This record gives sequence, structure tokens and C-alpha cells, in this order.
Amino acid sequence: MGRTRRPWLATMGMSAAPPALAGAASGVLNTGRQLGATLGGAISGAVLATQLATGPHARALAAARTLPAGARQPFVNGFTRAAHTGLQVGRGQAGARIPAGTPAALVPRLEHLAHDVFARACITAMHPTLAISVALLTAGALACLLLRRPPGRPARHPRPRPPSTGRRRSHQASEETTMSVTSDTKSGITIPGTSSHFLDPAGPGDRGQGRLRYLTGGTGAPLVMLHTVRSQAEHFRHLIPLVQERYTVYALDLPGMGYSQIVPGASYDEPAMRAAVKRLLTQLDLRDVTLLGESMGAVLALTAAADLPGRVHRVVAVNAYDYPGGIARSSLLARLIVTGVITPGVGPLLAGLEPKPVMRAILAGGLGDRTALREDYLDELLSVGRHPGYPTVARGVYRNLPSLIAARPHYPEVSAPVHLIYGEKDWSRRSDRQANRQLLPTAGFTQVPNAGHFIALERPDVPANLLNSAA
Repeated sequence: MGRTRRPWLATMGMSAAPPALAGAASGVLNTGRQLGATLGGAISGAVLATQLATGPHARALAAARTLPAGARQPFVNGFTRAAHTGLQVGRGQAGARIPAGTPAALVPRLEHLAHDVFARACITAMHPTLAISVALLTAGALACLLLRRPPGRPARHPRPRPPSTGRRRSHQASEETTMSVTSDTKSGITIPGTSSHFLDPAGPGDRGQGRLRYLTGGTGAPLVMLHTVRSQAEHFRHLIPLVQERYTVYALDLPGMGYSQIVPGASYDEPAMRAAVKRLLTQLDLRDVTLLGESMGAVLALTAAADLPGRVHRVVAVNAYDYPGGIARSSLLARLIVTGVITPGVGPLLAGLEPKPVMRAILAGGLGDRTALREDYLDELLSVGRHPGYPTVARGVYRNLPSLIAARPHYPEVSAPVHLIYGEKDWSRRSDRQANRQLLPTAGFTQVPNAGHFIALERPDVPANLLNSAA
């Protein structure tokens, strides 16, 4: 069926394309097919994962009523644990073992009930998943009807452009090379007591980073704040008011992010972003600096401190993003979206598509308290994501996340005091946190109960108290 329909659909789709545009039309057709497959898989996978996370627990509660009183709660707990740690299938699965000390006469009954609960939950979970798939296919088929050209309307072909001179082409190339996005430089979020400033490139080496934007306010020793992946200086909107009476805050928009300039061809690996942090400190001649970073910003705080020991007084690293997987550990939806964004071909299109419900779900996966994700902050991130060229930035950042892991060997070079903060529900595992404690054996350590990856959003009081106590 697939071998018959796919060439036929491709033929129909290409039939009206002018010969001169056949290559471009084929590319659009293939990209659309890949995009549809990725989005369909992401949506169906998210629905299935949600159903499997809740269905077995509900069925286990019902099935446990037939068991002796002492066996009911352990039976339910087994499925609850499986929903949190991931369902495993096959021999050797960690969650399928009968607890030690279970009476031999009860073992066959438990095995039968466990199989029945799991099998029925899977069947039930497939119902809405298949319904979503059918609905998506139906919507796609109906949408295709809108693409049919009305009879008698001629196809529109692009008018040929006169050949441009070499001087014209050179001028256009120069404009593209120096392109910056400054059409909208005002954030929709206002933080009392702060103002927005821009740091222009001071030399040829700074041009790859472009113009950097930062928020500043407060009085006291300098405190530089470095934000997370896919965010900006306003990420610290709740933390800044708690510390600006004792610190002069400098909250930086990392290159290409927030309202910093987007430079075509710029690098977004760890060394390039670290260079931007160092540029802020040196160009503003900041000394006795406290560097506070969250997620990606925590890695940059540590590596910049290693490079500038004479300027950095202290480092507070919150949920350092320096381990494999990262945001992909938060949910199946996040894993599918991030994988799609960095995939060649369909990646640039996916990076430019940020439906608000999807963005909300991904960010909420980094919070223990999901109410900490405010609508105005979400709207601000989506607004920035619509800046021309921003999808390229987002894709570049995600593709270079492994460079954050590669930067870990610089941690022992930090001479300033370090304090590590982790949310109890952060994406990092215990082994990841222990590895950093081994690299930084003298560092302080705080674990925030019930908090996730974005401490600055849900528990800003924790880093604020730590900073104020040391001011």
C-alpha cells in the first residue's frame, strides 16, 4: 500500500510545479512529509505516555481489592513506581519482580493480576492514541482540499529578475553578514528597579557575538546572572528584587537570545557563550563579581570563573546542565521536539514552530510547582521566538548542548568559592550531582525539596537567601 500510494501522491503534488521550480517543490514536499511525521509522532507519543502513566495505577487500585489486605498496597505501589520511573518490558525488568517474602500460594495470583492490569491498561491507552492519529490524518486530508487551485485560474510563476552586477551582489552579501535583529528591543516584562542596556562589540573578536543586551539595577557588589537554555534575562524576574538592595545586578541575554543581536553564522557552543560572559565582565570592568547561573548559565558561570580568577569572587551554580539527555529527560514530548529541532532537513521548520501549549508543556516539565510558570513569561518567550533568525539560534543552542558536557574538566580550575544548588526533581541524576561534587570537593551544596530545574522561577528565595547571607 505504501509503495503504491507514496509515488502517486508525490506525482500529484509535483504535477503543477513549473520545471524551473521542480527541485524546490520536491524539497518542500519532502520537508512537509518529514514535519508531519515528526509532529504526528510527538503528539501521539505524548498522548500514549500520559495514558500509560495514569491508566495502570487506576486499574491496579481496582484489581488490588481482590488481594489480601497485606498485599494490596505493595501491589499498587509497584505500578505507581513504574509510572514514575518508566515502564519496562522484557526479561530482567526492575519493576516486575515479586517482593521477597511473598507467600508462595499468592505468587501465581499476583503474576496473573499484574499481567491483566498491564495488558488492559495498554489496550485502553491505545484507544485515545489511535483516535488522535485518525483525527490528525482526517484533518490533514481535509486541509489538502484547500490546496486545490480553482478551475481556470492560471498558475502564478515568479517574474524573472534582471541579472545583478557584482557590486550589487557584494553589497547584499555585506548586508547579510552584518544583519542584526533590533526591530523589537523592549521586553513585555518589567522588573522594578532595573533598566535595559546594550554592550556594543569592542573589537573584531566581538563581532561574532554581536550586540549584547543586559538588565541592570540595584546597589552593592556586582552580581552577574546567566540564564537557562531558550530563555533570557527576565528569567530572573523574581530573584532580582530579592537581592538588588545588596547587589548591583547584571542579568545578561546570552548571544542571539532575548534581545541580544542575532548574528548570521555565529557559534552557540560553550566556548563562544563563555566568551560573551567574559566580555561583559571585562568591557564593564567588573571586579569582585559573584556569578550566578542556572542550567546552561551555571556551566558558563563555572567556566568563566576558571578563566577570570582575578575578577570572580564567588560562583553559585544552579542545576548545572552538564550531563547527557538534559531536557530530553523531562518528558517524551520534550525528547521528540528537541530531537526534531536538531534533525537535518525538518529541524529548521520545527524550530520555528512553537505552539503555546507545547512550549508550556515542555517548560512545565522543569518545574516541581507548575503554577510557577506565569502566562506573561510564556508569552514573552514566544514573542522573542518570533524574532527573525531566532529559530536558527534555538537550533544552534540545542545542537551544541554536548559542548556543555565537554566543559566540565574546567570546573577544578575555579579558585573562587562555589556553591551548588540542585532541585530535588531536577533532570540531573544523583550520579550527575555526585560527579560535580567530586570535581568541586570544597563546594557548598544545597538540594531544594520538591523543586525542579527552574529554581529561579519557583524557589527564588533559596538562591536569594544564600546570596544575601554572603553579601
